[in-house]
Amino acid sequence: MQFEAIDNEFASIDGVLHARVGRRPKTVVLYTHPRAQSNLTAYPCPELAAAGVDVLAFNNRFTNSPAGSDLATVFEDFALDVGAAVTHARRLGYERVLLMGHSAGGPVMAFYQDVAENGSAAFERDAVLSGFTGFRTLDGAPRNLPRADGLVLRSVTIGTAASFLIRLDGAVIDEATGEVDPALDVYDARNGFDPRTRTATYATDFLTRYYRAQAARMNRLVADAERRLREIDAAQARFEDDDFVVIPRTRANPTTIDLGLAERSMAPALTYPAGRVAAVRDVRPPNPEWPQNRNAAGAAVHRLRALLTYRLVRVDEDRFDPLATTAGASGIDFASSASSTPPSLARIAVPVLIIQGTGDESNSVKIPTAELNRAAAASADCSLVFVEGGMHSMKPVDPSFGDTRAIAVGAIADWIGARFPLD
Repeated sequence: MQFEAIDNEFASIDGVLHARVGRRPKTVVLYTHPRAQSNLTAYPCPELAAAGVDVLAFNNRFTNSPAGSDLATVFEDFALDVGAAVTHARRLGYERVLLMGHSAGGPVMAFYQDVAENGSAAFERDAVLSGFTGFRTLDGAPRNLPRADGLVLRSVTIGTAASFLIRLDGAVIDEATGEVDPALDVYDARNGFDPRTRTATYATDFLTRYYRAQAARMNRLVADAERRLREIDAAQARFEDDDFVVIPRTRANPTTIDLGLAERSMAPALTYPAGRVAAVRDVRPPNPEWPQNRNAAGAAVHRLRALLTYRLVRVDEDRFDPLATTAGASGIDFASSASSTPPSLARIAVPVLIIQGTGDESNSVKIPTAELNRAAAASADCSLVFVEGGMHSMKPVDPSFGDTRAIAVGAIADWIGARFPLD
């Protein structure tokens, strides 16, 4: 490992190059995650290096911020730090630079490549809630970001705002007090939840009402944020520049509890370790978050302007379907947030690998998530593969699935080696 100081005009960020001593291959993978305290030694960076793939892992300005990543995050600004890392990698002598994002890092990397390939025009035609219309230099000219050559998405969300929507507690009826409607509470035994087994079997009618309530709550949050921002701009608020938002109960995704939901893929897909196309079956463990959902740990705390860039998205209340495998069927207005993965994938031309575990226990990523991202991708070279038994971190659900982390690293290394020169 070799420490790398990655500088740009906006921030100085830390990096670590994972590479074999005495060699400099032609291709390097850049890795980051927007919410981790540090990305520098995260899986699978050392493991890929051991497999012959150099990795430059780096943090970002929000990772290093004393204010905390969530509180201060301006989603679009992640791209400027990714751009600095791409430039740094090319200065080190790498000819090909690939981007790898895990979980919420997927939207970051997809957004970056979208901007790099398409420039400001990609966002001038989409009315995002943050008001973002592309990057500019100090004199107002469009800012060009260096393109990467490929994209690896591992266990990634459909966007930080969209994933926030699908785990937002639809039972909340009062944002100030956190009061809930018991008839919509996924953690209420009367609605199908069993606290003994930590699982549920929800009725179809309940889920329909719950999804509609989730969408309605999100739209209320959007309307309230926009109202408060107008008051700030009109000098009618308590602060003249920004304000703070606390959103209670944000950990209530039914798929973490009802294992009958998102149980199988819509179509056969390439699975590892078998390396064959087969039906994909979900084997995730239950992961109810009802203690966190009630506590302060289950709340989202942001500055108002940051919230608009990172957590809010418009949604059709009558059409919202968090299990949809296409963007159009989801009811989510992905274009209303720059953090949305599908619109970026729809504008990216470089090769894309989407790799997903079948045991993903997270509150925002499941088999339909991977299928939706794949369906949105426009690249002529886009692969979707599943690792049987891999959890969100790619650790195995249980030992019977073997070393799923090594299996995933092998699949990624094989995909890269088939497309990009490693030596």
